Amino acid sequence: MPQSITMPSPADPRRESIAWSGLHERLLRCARSLVGRGRADLAEELVQETLLRLLSRGEHPASVPYAYARTTLVRLWLDEQRGAARRLRRAARWAVSRVGHAAPDPAGADERRDAVRIAVEGLTPAQRAAVTLRIVEELSYTDIAHAMGCTPDVVRATLHRARTRLRDRLGEPS
Repeated sequence: MPQSITMPSPADPRRESIAWSGLHERLLRCARSLVGRGRADLAEELVQETLLRLLSRGEHPASVPYAYARTTLVRLWLDEQRGAARRLRRAARWAVSRVGHAAPDPAGADERRDAVRIAVEGLTPAQRAAVTLRIVEELSYTDIAHAMGCTPDVVRATLHRARTRLRDRLGEPS
């Protein structure tokens, strides 16, 4: 049974609406970077789920630090990616057992921007989150570690592996 959310009526509804709207816009920029181009619906769903989590905890927009909301967003996205990866592995095992071989990789795009986008989308969920938080959000290793629930050393290693993988996929020298 869905859990009902009851919020106390705000003292100044217009001010609270502006605060939620501002938080929504910042989270949407981060979500768009995480999910990639052409997936605006998924980014919006991710932001709505984040806001729902904050509301269910009884949070008020003025008291929600952006870092806390962003951490919630990133963790929700990572959970979704892990689930998607599990579903993909199951589907791949099924397909291989039926056909006997895996499907070929899609052809690379001609434009550099598309090649970079495809390379970034090929990263693991943790690598993609770390790259997004470092490049798009311009966070420190410590802040990224806090958002991802790991240590700064793990973040450094994850970013190193992601950069190496991007260089390999884009055919750039080390």
